[in-house]
Amino acid sequence: MPYTNETPIYVHAKLMIVDDEILRVGSSNLNNRSLGLDSECDTVLDATRPHNAGRGFEDRIRAIRISLLAEHCGEDEATMEAALEEHGTMQKAIAALGSSGRRQLRPYVPPTKTQFEEWLAESAMLDPEKPSGILKPFARGGLFGKEGRLRNLRDKVKRKLLK
Repeated sequence: MPYTNETPIYVHAKLMIVDDEILRVGSSNLNNRSLGLDSECDTVLDATRPHNAGRGFEDRIRAIRISLLAEHCGEDEATMEAALEEHGTMQKAIAALGSSGRRQLRPYVPPTKTQFEEWLAESAMLDPEKPSGILKPFARGGLFGKEGRLRNLRDKVKRKLLK
């Protein structure tokens, strides 16, 4: 972990690699709020851009991908590269190498959402299209006010429970 004097530096970065041609690293999430409202910093290397042609960026991006896969599967880079060649896809290489040992990658199984969680995920309340939309739920009396979204949902749930 990196430090500044005695203080550890916490880095909360995301990485995206597309077809070994595009590398994006930064702090933003891929949602409306993060890209339009929050303070974020990202950088992108696009090897397909004409000014990047012939500069070997695809090989460098691929090396980064292999290095990260190897690290997360607890293998060295040569072993990971051989597994990718042998199995043909990252998913199959990870399944072959990354399911035992101290470091592992496992499939993510999303949890089942409650009715309220499903409604909240589908609404724009937490991820509005524009920055001005972030305050919309608080208009007209707030979330639990007379016309508030959560009050309406709470009342609907109460009615269903009382039936």
